[in-house]
Amino acid sequence: MSSLGVDQVENELKTYFNDYWSMFFMSGESESTSHEWARSQMIEVSEALFWTAFEKPKKLSTVDRFVLGEWLERIRSGREYYESKEDLLLLLSFACRWSPDRVCSALKISRSAYYFRLFHAIRLRSPLFKRNSGHLSSACAHYDLRLPEYLVAQNLGLPMNPEFRSNLEEHARTCRRCESLRNFAFELTEMVRVSWVQTVPPTVLEESLSPFVEARNHPIKRNLWTRTPAWVRTVLALAVLIALAYWAFRSKS
Repeated sequence: MSSLGVDQVENELKTYFNDYWSMFFMSGESESTSHEWARSQMIEVSEALFWTAFEKPKKLSTVDRFVLGEWLERIRSGREYYESKEDLLLLLSFACRWSPDRVCSALKISRSAYYFRLFHAIRLRSPLFKRNSGHLSSACAHYDLRLPEYLVAQNLGLPMNPEFRSNLEEHARTCRRCESLRNFAFELTEMVRVSWVQTVPPTVLEESLSPFVEARNHPIKRNLWTRTPAWVRTVLALAVLIALAYWAFRSKS
């Protein structure tokens, strides 16, 4: 696994900052507090990202994975933790327009798990389908499983197998239940695309990138001590303390 340099990390953070900002803004407790909560969290996450890139670059696989991991950790104690996780998939897939491969890599999930959870996220948002749908025909069950793939391909302009596309569209034309689900899903993806991405205020972006700017303007010198692994530094520090304590004890004897 290749490590990321500080400059590369800064460029990626800057490029996708609106996406990351939208994640934290979306998961704020209320509309009135979302801005300040997202601001404080993004500043903390950006600083943690900088120090990880500077001190432990080999532990940083991707900026996406680091930021999403921090987001998940910070909302873990929230009352709507699981709902927020499902909304995250809607945001990344339909508003931020991340590819399935990118989402799966950032969350460390399989493609099939991604589509399954995305369908569950759509159901949670629908008053008609968030309850148990009861017994489904095999055709309706198949439609449910393939609908998220169809929606993502439509949203991103990805190529679709003609037979796959034709079969789904034909079933929706002949099944009232699946037609209603399709119409709701289309409306939901459009609403997410239009309204869920938040533009980060310039001041917040400046504050969040300040560790990278400061390091560039005033380079941090790496001496032998800072290049030494943390566990070695800890052992050496303890050894010195033990030696000093022993010397002080012998001096009093």
